[in-house]
Amino acid sequence: MKIRLKPPISDNAISQIIYILVFMLLPQKTASAEVHLMTVRAYDNCKICTGKTPRHIAYGVAKHGTVAVDPKMIALGTKLKIEGFGNKVFRAEDVGNAVKGRRMEIWMESHKKALRFGKKRLRVVVMK
Repeated sequence: MKIRLKPPISDNAISQIIYILVFMLLPQKTASAEVHLMTVRAYDNCKICTGKTPRHIAYGVAKHGTVAVDPKMIALGTKLKIEGFGNKVFRAEDVGNAVKGRRMEIWMESHKKALRFGKKRLRVVVMK
């Protein structure tokens, strides 16, 4: 009789499972944070995404960690953590015409990466 051994779970898989369990069990409001389910897209500095050319005064001001938000929902300057990005802290530093209510856009360094990211529904932790 042959005994089959199951392959061990990798450390990476265990850490991902723990992260998901902890993130899912966070209360919707805590003393130091709020959690929102938001539609998240990505953008870069190109004319297709922003409508701006290098001659525009606001062209290229977005950088790593910049997020475009609706300032009526999340105040500019607020620090955020986004599901799927680990412990990376983002900052609400931009607004956009299409960013209203529970929508958000993350800045990426290339148009290709922004397209690959697509559109996702993610939990966003708004840190106080």
